[in-house]
Amino acid sequence: MVYLGMDVDRVSELAKQLHHRVSALKSAGASTGVIVERLRTHWDGPEAADFLGEWHQRYRPAGQSAVAGSYTHLTLPTSGLV
Repeated sequence: MVYLGMDVDRVSELAKQLHHRVSALKSAGASTGVIVERLRTHWDGPEAADFLGEWHQRYRPAGQSAVAGSYTHLTLPTSGLV
């Protein structure tokens, strides 16, 4: 089938899937952050400081950026559909 325009039902379903994936990313980032912070009570020394510094300066911002760059809402046209 050749398609011109948007299959609104399919795009709506994909938007829901995307929303769920973004929510999962947010949850994973939050729980990972909690675990990393718990390391402070079980790991000390220069390697721990290096790891935690790397986490806070590089990995956590990268994860936050991935979530922020994700589409959390998709507004579909409600008129003019053929």
